[in-house]
Amino acid sequence: MPRFHFAQTALVAAALSLVGCSDNGPLFEVDSIRFLDGPTVTLEVGQSLELGVECLDQLGRVIKGHRVTWAVPYRYASSPPVPAHGRVVLDRRSNRARVRAIGAGTLELAAACLSQREFDSIWWGSSTPGSGIHYPGLWGIYRVTVTDEADPGWALDAPTDTLRLRAPTVEDSTSGVTALLTVRDNGPLLLARDPVDFAWSIDDNSVATVTSDGLVRAVGAGDALLRVQSGSQQVELPIRVAAELGAGWDIGIVDAHWTQGAQDAQQRVPMVSNGRAAAVNVLAFATPGAAPSDVVLEVWDAQSNRIWTDRVALNPDTAAAPTFATPSAQFLVPRTVLRSATRWRVVRDSSGGPDALAANDAWPRSGSRALSSFTAPPLDLRLVPLRLAGNDNAITPLTDADRVWYDSIARIRLPLGEVNVRIEAPLTVQRAMSTRDQRSASPGIDAGLFEEYLDAVDARRLASGSSGREAYWLGVIPRFSPDAGTPWGGMAYIPSSASETGPMARSMVALSHEWYTSPVSAGGTVSHELGHAMGLRHAPCGSAAWPDPAYPVPDGAVGNWVHWVSAWEHGTQTSAPTIAPTTGDFMGYCGSGFVGPYHMRALIEWRAMSGAALQLPSMPQRVAVVRGMQHGDRIEIYPITSRDADPAEGSGAGPLVELLAPDGRVLRRVRARSGQLSDGSGVPFVAYLPIDLDAAEPDLRIRVSDGALSAESPLPTGR
Repeated sequence: MPRFHFAQTALVAAALSLVGCSDNGPLFEVDSIRFLDGPTVTLEVGQSLELGVECLDQLGRVIKGHRVTWAVPYRYASSPPVPAHGRVVLDRRSNRARVRAIGAGTLELAAACLSQREFDSIWWGSSTPGSGIHYPGLWGIYRVTVTDEADPGWALDAPTDTLRLRAPTVEDSTSGVTALLTVRDNGPLLLARDPVDFAWSIDDNSVATVTSDGLVRAVGAGDALLRVQSGSQQVELPIRVAAELGAGWDIGIVDAHWTQGAQDAQQRVPMVSNGRAAAVNVLAFATPGAAPSDVVLEVWDAQSNRIWTDRVALNPDTAAAPTFATPSAQFLVPRTVLRSATRWRVVRDSSGGPDALAANDAWPRSGSRALSSFTAPPLDLRLVPLRLAGNDNAITPLTDADRVWYDSIARIRLPLGEVNVRIEAPLTVQRAMSTRDQRSASPGIDAGLFEEYLDAVDARRLASGSSGREAYWLGVIPRFSPDAGTPWGGMAYIPSSASETGPMARSMVALSHEWYTSPVSAGGTVSHELGHAMGLRHAPCGSAAWPDPAYPVPDGAVGNWVHWVSAWEHGTQTSAPTIAPTTGDFMGYCGSGFVGPYHMRALIEWRAMSGAALQLPSMPQRVAVVRGMQHGDRIEIYPITSRDADPAEGSGAGPLVELLAPDGRVLRRVRARSGQLSDGSGVPFVAYLPIDLDAAEPDLRIRVSDGALSAESPLPTGR
């Protein structure tokens, strides 16, 4: 449970103290689409061009990596009606479409910030768009015109006049052995040509070979000549393959790791394949005088298809051993690529100049490395607006546009995967919240307040049916007046296992976005409470109550190897900055929204072990629900209600709950199920007694006892 740390001052200070480092990146709701190359494009026969669009939020900010669907529909082809593929070939690559002109004419190419299923339902269910370019919603049209003018010519885009490679050895068959070449046209835009339109050959295959997509691979020491031909035009490039590359300097790649935010020193934090983008951090050293070099990242899918290649400048360390605090190179891998990635490698591009030792130019040293990843199950988050009956029925009305304030930071920082947010009907709670002045005059006036709200939300979750109780429920507490104040930001139950869906699990309460100067700061509290709902205790930072004794970093800090990947993905940074190791973890009270490796791995393990198959079949019947709280010196029994439930869910090793007859006889007894609160302020309990209150005899009582502590309450009956 996060607390505010301030003397009774302005609400602005409260907001800043709760979430000291909010992510001001784009929202996740797409509002519009923007063309990067038009919307009108003209190509000549033989030319290729990559078209792109950007998905924008309602503030016009780019949502990096959002899925884009492309289509070339037949029914909007221009007159005379000929198949669209008679003029261009559409090659979908991530969120960009690569078109190659193969015949004169025009067509319309559709792009949408939607899934294929959503796009199909809109496109094929709509009327002809008409003459406009931008259409309402999240999709639009590129108009591609292919002219039959003369080909401007082309050239081989090679790094040097002679391609220098190293002959493979048994010890190292990859480093400096291959080079990927590109063909570009001679026009002003230097557009890339499709390599399959050219004939590639090498005059001596004992020296090197070449594939149809321009990948040259060394075979043995010697000289050869590469020829690239299209029609009557031919380009030649000399190739020299050496047994050893004998420069007087050396660059070595010593390590690389993947991260979606946090990674530990042993690199044991796997990637969430259906989560956000990932960064690949590369470490390299260099001897003095080393030439400038690039490093290349290659990624393959499960079918051994190379699905991603990227090249960035390498900045090796020459003075000391490199560390992930200042990586020598960083790559951003889009979430669309991460979904299919299974193996990877990084390799120094030796085409800019060979160094003395080719064996250390790649990581891993040979072959490729398996990517550690898992697919997270969908997370259903249900927002319940709380109506405060004691505060003139104050409520925070929630609309679809408001959902982003509650889940955006969690999506950015936590390993959640797919998150589905649903707004539930309001829930009325009776007890009023106090103002700052009332709390100042009567300290302790709000004791147990959040516990009552949390209990009400948990009861709503349990009554929602089998699918609803598996969701995570968040009660949204309104700001009932301008002088409203509270020392707490939220509260949650900490369940005993990932499979738990019974009482005192998966329920949370938090202040609404109206309490904050920046509404998105509400998401910081939600992230913290979600952490509790997924089994996390507090990080020992900022005097947080009931801290995790196993937390491995002093003072509840995040520790090493935390990088702000989400800021790079959303375009607010041009790299993934390193977060200071002394920054407080999001589960502490130090005001940080960042997640350290310890908690990142714990959350992934919790999500990976959802345990749905381990649950026993439910056997519901009519029960009396006995809820309450154990305090240090007393037991409190909440109002007793009735519902259909499995009695086994309300049993455990908690206090003894007894049903007493009017003469004091014990008619039934069970051990209650105890829970855990995120701030450790008390021990909640619940017991289900199999009894129909509408048909029970009058004057029955409930007694709850634990050692010397005992409390009684009348059992409400129907007669």
